[in-house]
Amino acid sequence: MQLRPDSLLSDDLSLLLIKGCKDLGINLSEHQVQNIAKFLVDLQKWNKAFNLTAVRNPRDMIINHILDSFSLNKYISGNTILDVGSGAGLPGLPLAIANPNKKFTLIDSSGKKTRFIHHVKTNLLLENVTVINSRVENLNNKVVFDHIISRAFSSVARFLELTQHLLKQQGSLLAMKGNISKNEISEIPKSWKFIKQHDVHIPMLFKKRTILELKIMEEKFGSNNFNS
Repeated sequence: MQLRPDSLLSDDLSLLLIKGCKDLGINLSEHQVQNIAKFLVDLQKWNKAFNLTAVRNPRDMIINHILDSFSLNKYISGNTILDVGSGAGLPGLPLAIANPNKKFTLIDSSGKKTRFIHHVKTNLLLENVTVINSRVENLNNKVVFDHIISRAFSSVARFLELTQHLLKQQGSLLAMKGNISKNEISEIPKSWKFIKQHDVHIPMLFKKRTILELKIMEEKFGSNNFNS
């Protein structure tokens, strides 16, 4: 099934998106729904050539990508957000569409993926999105963020190690996970304060999803020794 942006608002997929968002406490405007539709159209089109995602079915894209991304929304209170390993712009692009007053920086080391993100940014006139083609560890800390988010990292400890220099002192790191073991939580360095494990329900996604929320301990802030 192929998506058309001019028809998405009137079919069942539009209702699926709107209802799923409302279940997550998000009320999208008609313009925002159209932008999500255009994003999905572009994702399908580019996916044929660049294999950006293994999810091909439009319904599954809405559930597994859009609604899954929106599960982060209520934990983002700050104004500047870094999406690490953004891939096809997830979760950063849906969140940027839903939050035009917040600034999102999306970083990925893959040139084809950042070209896609930049295409969507330009096509949707998303002035609140910055795209960076780089590895996150190569970014300097001249710009720091209220939140650092990712659903790409397999290891939480590795995610913390590579991004701690980019987080504001009172900022939070939000790691999206499926199942998470006690061992993985135990590997979180003592320099980090484990705030909460949020078990989230994604509408119509029958898989366990977890968001780990962490902050750097104030007495450790600015330390170059990750394991101290």
